[in-house]
Amino acid sequence: DADPKMALDEVKDAFPMFPNLSTSTLPIKALVARYYFRDKMYDESMRLLNESDHVNPALHYNDFIKTAIFAAKQNFDSTAFYAYRAFYNWPRATSYYKNALFAAAKKKDTVEINKVYNVYKKYRDGGEAVNQYLMAMYEVKGGADKNMINILDSAFVHFPKDTVPLLNAKNLLSRGVLGNQANGQVVVSNQFSAEGGKLFAKGKYTQAANMYMKASAIEPNNYTHYENVAICYYTNKNFEKSIPYFDKAASFANNNTGKSEFFKAMSLVAMGKNSDACGPLQAAKKKNYPDIDKYIAMYCK
Repeated sequence: DADPKMALDEVKDAFPMFPNLSTSTLPIKALVARYYFRDKMYDESMRLLNESDHVNPALHYNDFIKTAIFAAKQNFDSTAFYAYRAFYNWPRATSYYKNALFAAAKKKDTVEINKVYNVYKKYRDGGEAVNQYLMAMYEVKGGADKNMINILDSAFVHFPKDTVPLLNAKNLLSRGVLGNQANGQVVVSNQFSAEGGKLFAKGKYTQAANMYMKASAIEPNNYTHYENVAICYYTNKNFEKSIPYFDKAASFANNNTGKSEFFKAMSLVAMGKNSDACGPLQAAKKKNYPDIDKYIAMYCK
């Protein structure tokens, strides 16, 4: 989705009307329409898009350009219509994901933002997915709430190589936290968590665990801090030390992912206690942890 570079007059003469597809299978008229859009000739751009809607419609490239046109005209209902249609039919496309989040944010629709994010991360989970999601939520809420900060903290652990987009998100969220004293503590806790993420990415797992412990001391009701401590010890092969922290994280009623239970089981397996792993594996299954059945088949005999 790079910006078009050629002059419009050159483009109009460069492409034949037949064949009607480019070598990348995009409609020729839609490619030309993008140049009209760039030059703010929206009516002509829309005419070409409407004429080529039937050409390889499965790509939803025309919807992608229409999204941009209506956004430029600040018609956000139509922006949302075309952005959502493109994204939900082609949810792997990063540009469609960004457009869908943009449209939902403009409509102040946090339900849709969460829906878009949950669909996209099935295909391309990672730091950039989290970054785009948090930017959209931040725009709607006008600041960062506790859940957003928890998601960011967790992302630093789960995606240690994605430091650039996650640091972008961290910088954004640090500008404003919703609430007052309690959330002021969240800011400090988030600073420790962010530092823990950096240390984890560098392979300094014990030091990272210490940072997450500091975060948990400030914000003891956030299970992700305990889970992150445990993951640090687990990654450092200090399995016995990880288990109490997995247990602590699993004890929270709002921890419904099954991750703590699963990694407790894997810690026990690593310690040679295969039979003891069955209980936490079954607990992870109750929380719908993915692909858990194959581990139950291996260790629950």
